[in-house]
Amino acid sequence: MSKKKEMEITVGSEYRIMSLGGKEHILESEGIFEGYATVGMDEVGLLMRLNKKHGEMKNKIRIIPLHVILAIDILDAKILNIGIDFEILVNMESNKYEVIESSRSSISELYSVKPQIGQPIFINDIIEAIKTTPGVLDVVSVNVVPKVGGVYSNLYLDLENNLSEDGRYIEIPENVVFEIKLPASDIKGVVL
Repeated sequence: MSKKKEMEITVGSEYRIMSLGGKEHILESEGIFEGYATVGMDEVGLLMRLNKKHGEMKNKIRIIPLHVILAIDILDAKILNIGIDFEILVNMESNKYEVIESSRSSISELYSVKPQIGQPIFINDIIEAIKTTPGVLDVVSVNVVPKVGGVYSNLYLDLENNLSEDGRYIEIPENVVFEIKLPASDIKGVVL
């Protein structure tokens, strides 16, 4: 009978750890695993360098005793930065600049909750978010475009090649998560 290789957490990888933080409180720690520390005489803890999610605690080290750990999520995903370009028809009585801004806000709101790793980009959801914006008569086109280099990640994915046959979603690899890094400049709209 062959022995399964044990899973190990590795220094330098990113994790989210759920642990007991008090009697009825769950503590979430997200960041880079830095190693182990001895706590007291015989307790071992994980050293986590906290990420920006922790605000002022960013880059601080948190020791999490092993006996309080409930779950460990591996967050080693690669980030795909995207932009969204859209064209719309607007009601004649509406201010086209206000409708564009409201449409951009609707898209931002759609992605205010971070997507899951490997979650597809559903183009129909983007279209629906724009269509429900007051003043929009119709959505003419929606294009999802990669953003690479500079302030963006260096990951490039041929989005056109990953478009479903029916054009309703873009398939994202299992180890990738997409994000709109700079909504103010990455979501662009035009009134036709």
